[in-house]
Order: sequence, then C-alpha cells, then structure tokens
Amino acid sequence: MASLLICLPLAAAAAERESTQRTLAPQPSVSQDRAVNLVREEVDGRVLSVIPVEGGRRGYEVRVLLEGGRIQTIRVGPRGRLERR
Repeated sequence: MASLLICLPLAAAAAERESTQRTLAPQPSVSQDRAVNLVREEVDGRVLSVIPVEGGRRGYEVRVLLEGGRIQTIRVGPRGRLERR
C-alpha cells in the first residue's frame, strides 16, 4: 500500500507533462512551395515574393503582380487557408 501512495504522485506528474507536451506541439504548416502553388491556383498573376511568417510556422505572405500592374498580398495560413489583403 505504501508503494502505491509513493507511485501515485509520480504517475500524475508524468500525465501532466505529457498533456503539456501535446499542447505545445507545433501546428502543422504548409511548405513554401505548397503556399506558392495554392496562390497560383487561385490568382492569375506572377508571384513576386514569398515571406515566411514566424519562420513559416504561421504561414506565408505571397505578393503577386496582377494584370494592370496591381500588387496583391495573399496570406497563406499554416493549414493552407488563403486570406487576401
């Protein structure tokens, strides 16, 4: 019985550590090439630049030259969602 009482707090601490590690795991992120391809599928224009947001973990900002000389910035989120700015 005494050994059970000693092991119980250790098991609780291990479970808490595992829970914290799952929460802090990095979010899935699209690659730079995938971000460019997603933008090219949506927008008819020439990709000028790709800027990683927080090293790519938060996605990319893709600048595109549109017909007529306009430049549009499109944000690609870490899961591939496009946001036009």
